[in-house]
Amino acid sequence: MRLRKIFRLIILLLALNGYGQDTSPKTFTWFQYKGSGSIGSGKWGAMLDVQHRRIDFLETTSQHLIRPGITYQLGNQFYATIGTAFFWHNISTNSDEAVFRYEFRPFQFLQWHQSFPAFKLKHKFRFEQRYNRKTEQEQILSGYDFNYRAGYRIEVAYPLDENFSLNVYEELLINFGKEIIGEHLDQNRIYLGIRYKKGRFTYKTGYLWLAAPLAGQSGIKNSHILRVGVSHNW
Repeated sequence: MRLRKIFRLIILLLALNGYGQDTSPKTFTWFQYKGSGSIGSGKWGAMLDVQHRRIDFLETTSQHLIRPGITYQLGNQFYATIGTAFFWHNISTNSDEAVFRYEFRPFQFLQWHQSFPAFKLKHKFRFEQRYNRKTEQEQILSGYDFNYRAGYRIEVAYPLDENFSLNVYEELLINFGKEIIGEHLDQNRIYLGIRYKKGRFTYKTGYLWLAAPLAGQSGIKNSHILRVGVSHNW
């Protein structure tokens, strides 16, 4: 019965991936390290998310990301995180010479965890304030553009045995505010991956399909992303 449900989830993911294809989808690889732990014996804790992202599979640097935060356990099922993310976006069209646009992004996350006999469910609500350095083509200008972004993710984890689990999630991200960077609908993300937990470490890899509206045009821009990462409980 469990294998049948997993098979249905895979078919659903592939079916959704077929909608809104553009003529030039991009391929990425995202590498991630994420550490977290408690501060003392109380409900406070800290986290650190570090990522390196490459475009055209492994050919060119796409982004660098550092996201530190402070966590607080609101109860057995609710966790809050506040912090600031720092991004370096490569806006160069020359694969041999990177030009980085800087962004800093204060954020507030709320996670709600639920456990059921056959699976675990996680809800993630995000609210972000995005300060993007102004650019003109590949030239970095002074000043920043600003807008808000909110998102909701629902994630299902199916245990395969005591160490392995299958993880599936969908996340919707929306821009809003006085000045919108891009479109109101920012991204839709669908992910399918495997996790292996051993002691304080969790190793994960999977496929992420990212769909985003083309700025100022009709149509959808698709990105196919290989995600590889490790999480560490300090």
